[in-house]
Amino acid sequence: MNLARYDDTIAAPATIPGTGAITVIRLSGGSTFDILDKVVTFSHGSASEALPNTIKYGNILNSDGSVLDEVLVSIFKAPHSYTGEDSAEISCHASSYIASEILRLLCDAGARPAEAGEFTRRAFINGKMDLSQAEAVGRHRCVKHLNRNPAVGKFRRKDVGHVFRMSIDACVSKAHTLDFRGVGAPEIVLLKEIAEVLAPYKAMQRADIFDIQ
Repeated sequence: MNLARYDDTIAAPATIPGTGAITVIRLSGGSTFDILDKVVTFSHGSASEALPNTIKYGNILNSDGSVLDEVLVSIFKAPHSYTGEDSAEISCHASSYIASEILRLLCDAGARPAEAGEFTRRAFINGKMDLSQAEAVGRHRCVKHLNRNPAVGKFRRKDVGHVFRMSIDACVSKAHTLDFRGVGAPEIVLLKEIAEVLAPYKAMQRADIFDIQ
């Protein structure tokens, strides 16, 4: 693990897209408040001067000066935050365009996109949670994805590892018939059946349920 990589400031959505009227974008790192002051025009004062555990109202502007969105920014100062770093959460309207534009502006101002699970990894490194708590975050996110994904909904009560092993066992069984082409189904049919068996597992991979946020 490259600990030097955790000296910068990261940004990413903290909510799952399409699940509500509000999207929350989390920002964490030493330059959090400087970046916020570049991106958000606050009605009073600045993020750098704000008291910890407060909420500030402001506007995020487009390059032409028009308002992209009205936002509420929650301020958390180290070490009293999720990651243990200076941190903030921007609550904006749940538009994919607005969220992507805000992320672009934050990155233009000095942040970088967070890697999957990086907020939780920083919390672990900074002593804000132990390993079992970090794993619990991952399990919670896994359950949320399973509940939202109809392709894997029927497996929601089963361990993901079991689903994978079950898929592999079924594939091995089907592939075994390839040794008996004279009495089995045509090869192309077997390959299609194998793809169908693996479909739920591939859906899980697309949902990124193995990543800890």
